[in-house]
Amino acid sequence: MLIDVTKKLKNFDGEAMFLNIEASSEPQTMTVRSTAVVLLSSAIRDEKVPADEALVRFMLAQRIHDEDKVELDVDEISMILKLTAESFTPLVYGRMVELLDPAKLKK
Repeated sequence: MLIDVTKKLKNFDGEAMFLNIEASSEPQTMTVRSTAVVLLSSAIRDEKVPADEALVRFMLAQRIHDEDKVELDVDEISMILKLTAESFTPLVYGRMVELLDPAKLKK
């Protein structure tokens, strides 16, 4: 599925949401790209990421970082959504589902 990773995540009022990254001095507008890259390149809580999975996550994060439109397969979308659900609020998860797998909302 071709995904536009520049799309912004919005709150319930339709306003842009922001991502606070420790290394950044200012909040960054949350997009599919910024959210996915942070998730894929970070360990969740005390998560120990096996080397093979770490490399897969790194390569996917790099693809998402480098392109405005990225072809993602079902497994890649599932990985991003799983990490989103484990790391962010239901609002962020729901917005990512809307943008990555909208058919899931119709179930």
